[in-house]
Amino acid sequence: MNRRIVVIGIIVGLVFGAGLFTGGAGIAGVAEAEAPEGYLEYTENDYFEIYYPGNFSVDTEIDEFIEIVYFYQVVDDRFNPNINVVVEKGVDLEVEEYLEANLENLDYQFPDFELEQEPESFEVDGYDGKKIVYQVDAEEGLINFEQILITTGDNAFVITYANLVKYAEDNREEFENMVENFVIR
Repeated sequence: MNRRIVVIGIIVGLVFGAGLFTGGAGIAGVAEAEAPEGYLEYTENDYFEIYYPGNFSVDTEIDEFIEIVYFYQVVDDRFNPNINVVVEKGVDLEVEEYLEANLENLDYQFPDFELEQEPESFEVDGYDGKKIVYQVDAEEGLINFEQILITTGDNAFVITYANLVKYAEDNREEFENMVENFVIR
């Protein structure tokens, strides 16, 4: 298995293991854009800027190859809906290659995962990306994932929205606002 697939597997594993599963189009820069009402600016890294809902908590995990920023809402007695941004450092793949590696890894990690639609082209901050939507059956229930994958020649970015299928619409507006205001540095 190549390094890319292993690293993407780590990303999926980190998202599942981050404690987030327990209850209890081209855009202007963030500095240039007006924040949606109730949103805060996140700029605490070298790779991106983003506005996030002020009622969300923020956690980070950083290592030599990956940075993950979790934006999540704590809810009682169920999976915590979350939007996270993963920066995979030193990725020099085209977005199509990165998408292929991501899909191979998903199939390896979750043989029963289902793509809800064909991957579609998606532009973020002037970069061509791909959007995938899939579901994974987890202990907490069926979880819906929406991911935007972007590569810049130096790094890969994955913006993910995860929530239980029956609550998938609950934070969709927040996800869309965050993607719309995402700026790569």
